[in-house]
Amino acid sequence: YQRRVHGDNILAVGENYVKNHFERENPYTSVIEAAEGLDKIEKLQEHENQQIYEKAVKLLETYFNAGVEDENLAPQVSANQQTYTFAAPSTLQVPANGFAF
Repeated sequence: YQRRVHGDNILAVGENYVKNHFERENPYTSVIEAAEGLDKIEKLQEHENQQIYEKAVKLLETYFNAGVEDENLAPQVSANQQTYTFAAPSTLQVPANGFAF
């Protein structure tokens, strides 16, 4: 008797492993990425079948941090929408005497 394992099942097992062993990364996402599986999942977002498209998006968002943007990475747009402002986060602490290199 062999039970079929779906992609999200093995990824969920990896997530549980991360939580239970205080790891930083799901070991199975690394294996999938190394086997070029991430590219294949991304390609499925172009599939004509809506269910396949939705499953691919769910996998990417749940296990591969797709769609998650760090708002600190994007430049600020000026009020007149013509220029960008780049700045360090306001929480950045600069030494009083500056940096020594």
